[in-house]
Amino acid sequence: MPLTNEQSERLRELAALAAPICASAGVPLAVCLAQWAIATEWGNIQVDFNLFTLRGAGDAGTQTVKLADGPRRRAVTHIARYSSPHAAVRAYCSLVTSGRYAEAKVRFSDDAARFLVYLWGAGYARAPHYPEECARASADIASALEAPYLAFKLDRATKALCGRLRDAPRRYERLLEEMKA
Repeated sequence: MPLTNEQSERLRELAALAAPICASAGVPLAVCLAQWAIATEWGNIQVDFNLFTLRGAGDAGTQTVKLADGPRRRAVTHIARYSSPHAAVRAYCSLVTSGRYAEAKVRFSDDAARFLVYLWGAGYARAPHYPEECARASADIASALEAPYLAFKLDRATKALCGRLRDAPRRYERLLEEMKA
């Protein structure tokens, strides 16, 4: 999908800001940018510098947001508020390199596709085809920034892993079993 000039500019700004933060945290920049693109619809949806739609409390507090989860279900959630884009990227990197996501950094900081699949398998996103969506976004990002190294693809083994995890009732437990093999 070709990006608008405004979306391309937002992407360039985020890439420049996020590159050193991601590098020092061990997070592939390609994953960070792809998750931003999906979470904010290329920067069109954003709450107080929350570049990744992170829930909970940020350094500037929280905002209660009503979400439509289908025609009959409404949910209320607390979206983190950040004082700056830097704070949001630092919070994102901290989240995806700690707790149940920590193994992604240890094992896959040099492999964006597997890093992303690990995050997804560990519960970062619920969408069943999230890894594929992010891979498509990474191709658009690479094209817009004229940086082919930012595109990642899911190889056959990674796609197969996604298929097995997608159908697993307890995705995270299955992910851990798969990673041991």
